[in-house]
Amino acid sequence: MKQQYTALEKGIITDLMDLSLQHGPVEIQLTAETEDTGDFAPAIIVRTAPDGVLRGLTEDDRIADMAMEYGELHITPAGEGLAGAFMEPNIKPFLDFMAQQSERRPLITDKDLDSWTWEAIEEIAASGKAPQVLGLGAFKHFTLKDGQTLKARVIGFNHDKLADEQGVAPITWELVTTLADERAMNSSNTNATSWEGSDLRAWLNGELWDLLPDDMKAVIKPVVKQTSAGGKSQEIKETVDRLFIKSERELTGRCFYSVPGEGHQYALYAAEGVSWAMKDPVGENAWPWLRSPNASNATRFCYVSSDGTPYNTSGASVTYGVAFGFCV
Repeated sequence: MKQQYTALEKGIITDLMDLSLQHGPVEIQLTAETEDTGDFAPAIIVRTAPDGVLRGLTEDDRIADMAMEYGELHITPAGEGLAGAFMEPNIKPFLDFMAQQSERRPLITDKDLDSWTWEAIEEIAASGKAPQVLGLGAFKHFTLKDGQTLKARVIGFNHDKLADEQGVAPITWELVTTLADERAMNSSNTNATSWEGSDLRAWLNGELWDLLPDDMKAVIKPVVKQTSAGGKSQEIKETVDRLFIKSERELTGRCFYSVPGEGHQYALYAAEGVSWAMKDPVGENAWPWLRSPNASNATRFCYVSSDGTPYNTSGASVTYGVAFGFCV
């Protein structure tokens, strides 16, 4: 293996490492003419994850030429000293297409973050690299002050509007299972309170909030959530929440029983193969609440049935599962 690399080679290696960091493992295959043959510049074939997008080779100095052949991206090092824009017009549609595919088919992982502190996760969030370093589905366990251990996973990036109007929260999390105890949305059988005035919201952001570990509370960012006013109203109200439950739209991307305008679908739930169903802590089927009032009824809120189908209840005073979300 070579012990010394030219500036050109270092540039290419750096770009390939950058690509791997952002989009998963990179397979590098050299063509047959890879041995040192004087002035000949061997070609390099790079295969990335399906939604990989090449970046970093668009510097002022041209360090490589690219070509697509049979679904493979071929990178051929340019001679040292060559300068100028190498990005030909015909490659831009390809990069745009790959970027769109990345948005439609986000990277799903099962990365264990239990060895990470919440402070370290917040630092990654602040760096802007959370989608690349963590990935959707990355999970972490935490223990409430009453001894209950919960598991949360990443369901979205740069999704929820920060309450301080400083942009969007880098990472949105949600419990993987419902809490041990089911709860009613309201003690009385009405949705006219909306999510804003519901008993469940008050409990989550009061009693349950106090049970969270202090290091976790220190990094949670209040965000703005949109929910209909309830009572068959089409009005959308905004609340500021540290802990929340998702709306029907945030889960499914559609409004089966709810009013339009309650946010947009989280990336994890838009991904192929990800179930909308949920279990309770002992592995039994759960029926978790959604914060959406029923659009055509003054007593019901939406929930998710045991098979993952969105539905609406017989009334707000019925007890169902609770799987809260939060942002870092």
